[in-house]
Amino acid sequence: MSLYGKLVYGLVGLGLATFASTAFCADEVDESKLNLDHAASLSQEGNYMAALSIIKPLADAGDARAQTYLGKMFLAGQGVPKDLSAALALLHRAADHDYREAQFMLGVTYAVGGPTETVDYIEALKWLIIAKTQDGLAYSMLTHQMSADAVATATTRAALWREDTDRKKVQTALAVGNRNDVSDLTRLADEGIPTAQYELGLLYAVGVPDGIPSKSVPGLMEFQANDRKAAELYLRAATQGYPPAQSRLGSILFEGRGVAVNKGEAAKWFEKAAAHSEASAMTALADMLAGGDGIQADKGRAITLYSRAAAKGDAGAMKALGENYANGRLTERDSQLGYMWLTLASQKYRKELVEAFANEADETRRGLVELMSQSEIDRAKDAANRCLETNYQQCGRSGFVDWLWEVL
Repeated sequence: MSLYGKLVYGLVGLGLATFASTAFCADEVDESKLNLDHAASLSQEGNYMAALSIIKPLADAGDARAQTYLGKMFLAGQGVPKDLSAALALLHRAADHDYREAQFMLGVTYAVGGPTETVDYIEALKWLIIAKTQDGLAYSMLTHQMSADAVATATTRAALWREDTDRKKVQTALAVGNRNDVSDLTRLADEGIPTAQYELGLLYAVGVPDGIPSKSVPGLMEFQANDRKAAELYLRAATQGYPPAQSRLGSILFEGRGVAVNKGEAAKWFEKAAAHSEASAMTALADMLAGGDGIQADKGRAITLYSRAAAKGDAGAMKALGENYANGRLTERDSQLGYMWLTLASQKYRKELVEAFANEADETRRGLVELMSQSEIDRAKDAANRCLETNYQQCGRSGFVDWLWEVL
């Protein structure tokens, strides 16, 4: 065992012999629902088999606290053979329920290693970060042994784990029970999870949380939009750097829904989201740049942003590009490109059940047909098919080179 491992195990030795440190558990576990305190007493007395008979069924049923303690028993060989792999599996199950002590123990275990597991300082530091122990001695000792690149890698892994875990929590909260009951989502939003704040904001924007039973149609709900509450939630998520919330906040600032109109501030939020390739923000910012609406006009950048958003499948950007090439507002007219983008926009809007915008794209395209030869129309259709087949990545003008390749 490394010197670091000996020191860390010295720090948590009591944690292996007793049930759990209050630093991790006091606020996270409802003691009244668990029958583990008695098991802890039995373990301290050396009666591991009796403790195991209480702990294992609870661990098998998915109790994170029991899984953590059983993992410790496998690490120490208390009532069970020492088994590092079994311990890690149990600790991971508990850690995935966001149980901080299990996360901390994973950090310690990966730092120490064992007969079947090599030392992995990056994975160890990842779990110490997830357990929020950056101000602890174990974290400090470990980072002093690691390079800056290794610390950065561990930090990135921890952030990705947190993002994925938070996303799963939000998906569960959205899927459980009646959508009018947003208590779970509200709790997650209050915990500071940006995805929860954003999703809850969307629900307030359409009036779900404030819905009331319909007086005219029994069994139905009448939804009452709360734009002010939605704006508040978007802002909380946006300030944490969540791109969809930044884009949505830009939209409500631009339109003045729940907040005062502020196009300059809207552009700032669109810029932040666009920097993370948020398609809706790129399209909205391009709209502002194309017409100089609230900010200085920049036709070249508008086309660039529309193109980037279209490559991500944004129907609004496709329609804007098609209309531009049809009328030459931002660039020179190009009937083939106009036809191609309007075709793609119409298809995408219909897939999204936005019939009105699809009809607008079709109407503009019909105007182009009168100006195009049949061969130009055919090449435009081929270009649209190629663009669609490549998931909007190859969306150029179909011309002589394409025809030559087909002949060859």
